[in-house]
Amino acid sequence: MSKKILSVLILSGVLAIFVMPLMASATSLTAPPATGGIADVATVIGKVFTPLWQLAAGLAVIMFIVAGILFLTSMGDPGKLATARAAVIWGVVGLIVAIIAFSIVNIVGGWFGGAAAK
Repeated sequence: MSKKILSVLILSGVLAIFVMPLMASATSLTAPPATGGIADVATVIGKVFTPLWQLAAGLAVIMFIVAGILFLTSMGDPGKLATARAAVIWGVVGLIVAIIAFSIVNIVGGWFGGAAAK
């Protein structure tokens, strides 16, 4: 089996692990609230975006582990060190973007009557 196919299979498996909780929590969005009315916006935002934050955090951890493995296996090769350094930088950038997105959603959710991510 080629490395490309193997890496696609591994990535698909990891992605499926993170998506399954999102799919399971989506079933709770279809049930109407106990009051019989429409759920408030903050609750819907919280139920949709909370698994996405968990996915972003999990992907950041995976990115840092991959970067650490790249550092350990570079054996002083400048090209491999540059690749590992870039992986760390992009992992940090992705984490910062996720934190900013989380903050924006919570601020906007607060305008609609509650914290978005509970």
